[in-house]
Amino acid sequence: MAHIKTFATRKAARVELNKMMGWAAKVSQLFMPEDENANKSGNVFVIAEPQGLGDQIYLREDGYVN
Repeated sequence: MAHIKTFATRKAARVELNKMMGWAAKVSQLFMPEDENANKSGNVFVIAEPQGLGDQIYLREDGYVN
């Protein structure tokens, strides 16, 4: 899960998602307590797109999805 682009707030993640026209992605939360953007519960917001049966790909720091 390293190198996933994380956001401290849902609003910040949605701003980034709005730049990604044509994607079926959504803003989700992941438990990543060691991340710098984690809240007091250890959750961060990420941009994820479902692939297949429950699998998801995530926006990465380098701009790719994986």
